[in-house]
Amino acid sequence: MTLQDLGNLGELLAAVATLATLGYLAVQVRQAKHQLEASQIQARSAFSTDSGKWAAEIQLRWFSPSGPNPVMMKALLTDERLTAEEGYEFAVQISIFLGELIRTEQLQRRGLLDEEMAVIRRSIFMPYLAMHRVRKWWERMGRDFYAFDEEGCRVVEQMLAELDARSGAEIPPDRRAPG
Repeated sequence: MTLQDLGNLGELLAAVATLATLGYLAVQVRQAKHQLEASQIQARSAFSTDSGKWAAEIQLRWFSPSGPNPVMMKALLTDERLTAEEGYEFAVQISIFLGELIRTEQLQRRGLLDEEMAVIRRSIFMPYLAMHRVRKWWERMGRDFYAFDEEGCRVVEQMLAELDARSGAEIPPDRRAPG
């Protein structure tokens, strides 16, 4: 075997080794991609669960048998007039709570919350939007408070229109579905 034959053999082995390395790297990249996708799904799920727990904790604090929030109980379950302090507390609490609905829409648009979870979360907020005082708050303050998120406000308006349709009430033009 001549020196040139050995050189040619070396080049052949280098080419085979390069192909093997590229194949190995392709497999590694594919596995890393699958791991990243799995961790993203897990992170989304954990985030959704934690966020849902937080909204549930707010509700429990409002209606807990061991110590319900008397202001929220009065505001949500009665037609009694609220004092200025009670009205302020109600406005703060309900803005935080409905902020979760707006945040749900933001997360869903960004792909951090799947559509199924968003629908489930919307269903949690629907009974609250049906309450007179909550609707009144939305119409007087909430719509302007959350005006920075037009899409989130549109979803709330559609939910209100759905409630109106269920009750047979006339749907105001600003809540009618486009088209």
